[in-house]
Amino acid sequence: MTKNNYHILIAENDFEVSNLATMILKDMNYENVRIATTGKDAVIDVMEEKPDLVLLGLKLPKVDGADVLRRIKNIDKNIPVIIITGYPDSDIARTVLKQGVFAFVTKPFKINEFKQNIIKALN
Repeated sequence: MTKNNYHILIAENDFEVSNLATMILKDMNYENVRIATTGKDAVIDVMEEKPDLVLLGLKLPKVDGADVLRRIKNIDKNIPVIIITGYPDSDIARTVLKQGVFAFVTKPFKINEFKQNIIKALN
């Protein structure tokens, strides 16, 4: 299997979730994976690196996920964003759904569904 050269940013402060997502992505041959543990770092990465996909947690320190999403869409509205959250019914979740997210995945996520969302977002 060939390696995929997509740049994928995981913006998540939950180590277990970001580690699992990284392992899944590497299993799918996505090697260019970066992790931001704060909203501020995620925004900086998007400005500097222009990722092909962002996997975004909603509960991030410094700048919350909804604000990060808004900033990502201001930088480049075409970057697909998959929201990963354990709070699917929160006000923040309802807000981001209106801001053009590609997909919304609740924790704990189903690996096959997660993979399919990644493949669709990058195609």
